[in-house]
Amino acid sequence: MMEYLPWVEDDEDEALAWIISKPAELEGDSYQIHEKSSIRAWWPDEVTFDLSPDYGVKVCDFIPTVLGLHIISEKLKKILESECGEGFDFYPVKIRNQKGRLVKKPYYLAHLRKIIAAMDWEQSDFDASSMSPDQALNIRKLVLDENKIPEGTKIFALHEQPDLWLVSYDLAVKIYRDEDCDGMAFIDIGDYWA
Repeated sequence: MMEYLPWVEDDEDEALAWIISKPAELEGDSYQIHEKSSIRAWWPDEVTFDLSPDYGVKVCDFIPTVLGLHIISEKLKKILESECGEGFDFYPVKIRNQKGRLVKKPYYLAHLRKIIAAMDWEQSDFDASSMSPDQALNIRKLVLDENKIPEGTKIFALHEQPDLWLVSYDLAVKIYRDEDCDGMAFIDIGDYWA
């Protein structure tokens, strides 16, 4: 069985820049970012995210957000494309720093369309959503039913909590250690809670 690690924001490095507000261009249809279908039809021609003045200034390969979005650098985009192939769409975004200037490096919203209902509902500890009974809120203990994960899967979004990406151990090592990408952390599934 393959080991999967939750991809979370690096919340220990105080130097990191964070995004805490959604651009006006994404109001309305942005819930579709966490669904399997393409968002290309409604994706705006230009989307600019502002870095929060309440956090650091270091812009990383993965920009932490409180929005459940995955904003990534060109470097990280290339890794995901080469390692994961299909299952991703990438949409160019602009990043405006705390001084009101656009960051020169290209960034993308990564839309992971490989969504798998893999949470073990019996062994996990969570609150079920009253609005969407197949969604989990306040996960205190996450256990996966690995029989539901197709063999060879390197990365997927958890259906029960679609903003949570689960990454194979090997891919996490490639991203974090081998390629030295920053801004994210890959944690033991036993340490995950949301």
